[in-house]
Amino acid sequence: MRLMLFPVWLLCFAACDESIDITGRVQPIPVVYCFLSPDDSIQVLRLSKTFGGDADTTGLPPDPEDMVYNPVPEIFLAGDILPEMQQFYPCKQNQNISKDSGWFPMTGAQVFEAKCKIQPSTRYTLLLYFKDESRIVFAETVSPASDFKVIDPIPVPGREVDLFSGRDYYIRFNPVANAHIYQTKVEFIFDEIRLGERTRRSVYVQLVPDFIENLAPLFVEQRFSAAEFYRAVTSSVYSDPEISRIPVGFTFHVACGGYELATYVKSQTVINSFSEIDYTNLSNARGLFSFIIHRKIENLPLSRWTIDSLAFGERTKNLGFLPYKDIISYEK
Repeated sequence: MRLMLFPVWLLCFAACDESIDITGRVQPIPVVYCFLSPDDSIQVLRLSKTFGGDADTTGLPPDPEDMVYNPVPEIFLAGDILPEMQQFYPCKQNQNISKDSGWFPMTGAQVFEAKCKIQPSTRYTLLLYFKDESRIVFAETVSPASDFKVIDPIPVPGREVDLFSGRDYYIRFNPVANAHIYQTKVEFIFDEIRLGERTRRSVYVQLVPDFIENLAPLFVEQRFSAAEFYRAVTSSVYSDPEISRIPVGFTFHVACGGYELATYVKSQTVINSFSEIDYTNLSNARGLFSFIIHRKIENLPLSRWTIDSLAFGERTKNLGFLPYKDIISYEK
């Protein structure tokens, strides 16, 4: 028999209020984002509202107080620790946690946390009970089967990034069972020097995601195109004769996610696919419940050939990047 640790209110849900609202008011729809992190012992959920129909004919955004739930719903995260047993973790509100996840920022969100260490290859269930609305929100996902390891690049002494005309760079990592999407964001870090004052800047390049349905490949390889990198630099960095620039290095942010996240992202990238508002794996709500694993390889230096390509390349030669020999002299 399944261990019944779930609150009594689920058993009583059949006695919900069936009255009809004749005022024409549009009922708010919960918006829930929860991405399990196997690296953390605390899991975070973000909750907000959206309004369907023609609730707002003025075109003005809703007031912040209209975007929060008061009273807050009861929220639980549950894991199948055995075939016939679930363990439940209550989610408590904690507004001290950042409301911007980096993936789905929501300025009006309420933030909740559950103390739960994610176990591998485990089915997790998310449940929210909105008593005033007699609404239950429900979703499931399966956690990754193993750790996520990046093969290349790795931060070893003397390792540099070669990225110049005709020379691309490759990121490689092991696939993970139950992960279906992999993506890399590359941060190019450089310093700007104006009148002796040094300021750190960044340019970001988002690589195309890989969608993998099974574990057939021994490793996944993503190409960081030199041409794409120089296009990103020229579109983000402006020419100023008073500014000199010194390349500092690259940071590679590699992430993988569950089936639900892969489906969501694919819906945005496939031509003629359904829109993001149409896809959700939550019943009676919008949003997403899945998992994400992040890996960051920081501050890999550029090779001298890459540095000189920035200084003398046809696309970037007017942007003030110093050549390798001048940087050596400047840093002394």
